[in-house]
Amino acid sequence: MKNRAYKNYIFDFYGTLVDILTDEKDPVLWDKLGQLYQAYGAAYEGETLKKAYAKHVDQARKELIDLKGVAYPEIDLAHIFNQLYVDARPQSRNSNQPEDWGQLIAMVFRILSRKHVTAYPHTKEVLAFLKEQGCRIYLLSNAQAAFTNAEIDLMA
Repeated sequence: MKNRAYKNYIFDFYGTLVDILTDEKDPVLWDKLGQLYQAYGAAYEGETLKKAYAKHVDQARKELIDLKGVAYPEIDLAHIFNQLYVDARPQSRNSNQPEDWGQLIAMVFRILSRKHVTAYPHTKEVLAFLKEQGCRIYLLSNAQAAFTNAEIDLMA
C-alpha cells in the first residue's frame, strides 16, 4: 500500500465505527439519577429530575441558538447537571457536592442510558492496518465530550 491514495482518514465515531443504543427516556435512568442527587442533598425524584433536566436543556438550547445562530447547538450537559444540583440543594446545608459533579453525573447519565455499545465487525483490525501503513486517523463526533472520550477509551 505504498502508493495509497490517501494519507488521512476521517471517521465518525458513532454509527460508523461503533454501534450504540441509548434510551434517555428510561424511567429507571431518572430514578437512579434522582437517588444519586438525593445522596448529595438535592431533593429530586426521578420524574421531577427528568422534567427539570428537559427545561434546562431547552433553555440552554434557545440561548445558544440566539447567541451562536446555529440550528443545532451543542449543549454542555455537565453544566446542566451542575445547575440542577444548585437548584435543588437545601441552602442551609453545607454542600458535599464533588468538585467535578457535572462531569460525574454526565458520565453516570450516559452509562445508565446506554443499552449497548460495541465496535462494528473488523473495525479494530482496519484501524490497526491503516495505522501500520502510516496513515493518520481522525475521529469526529457530535456527541458530548463528557462521555465520548470515555467511550473511545472503552472501545480501544
